[in-house]
Amino acid sequence: MAQLWILQALVFTLFVVAALSDRNGNQDSDFTEFLKKGKTIWVFNTTEPGEVTCRRDTILNIEDSSVSFTRQFKNNTEISVENLEGKLFNWEHWESKERKPYDSMTISKSKGNGIEEFLEFVDTTGDCAVVKVMNIVDFNTDPSRIWRELRVTNPLEGIDPTSECWKTFDNAVNITGKNWRESYNKDCQ
Repeated sequence: MAQLWILQALVFTLFVVAALSDRNGNQDSDFTEFLKKGKTIWVFNTTEPGEVTCRRDTILNIEDSSVSFTRQFKNNTEISVENLEGKLFNWEHWESKERKPYDSMTISKSKGNGIEEFLEFVDTTGDCAVVKVMNIVDFNTDPSRIWRELRVTNPLEGIDPTSECWKTFDNAVNITGKNWRESYNKDCQ
């Protein structure tokens, strides 16, 4: 009887450790694997409410935990361009500024609103990622201000999301009960 109890405790402990350390099967996700100087990253699909399409980030510089990039997107017919700064950090150890891997990024916007991005998955090639986005307005955590994005590099060159990336995005979206929509299409340039 004691042996069975010890075995159950051991299995339970291993399960808890695996669940806590292995978020979405990819415990070592790091934004620095996905964000590279000169790289253009497109939002392929999203659960973001609204009409924003053709969103892309062009990475201008990445140094230590600082990222500067240009974000361009289309809202109906209006094209917007923003120069943004991001600060990378480790979500589980946010108090330690240099703790790696950097799985999260805070983006400061000129109007005072902030954006938190959490890297949930990056594929082995570094060409596809699933990102959870929180648009923080006056510390409001309304669920409509939280969405998922499937991001890819160079879709113009035919780089589509890998099956593992699609699966991770699909699973994340299914958990939320939201519907995704296309953000990238052939007319995005």
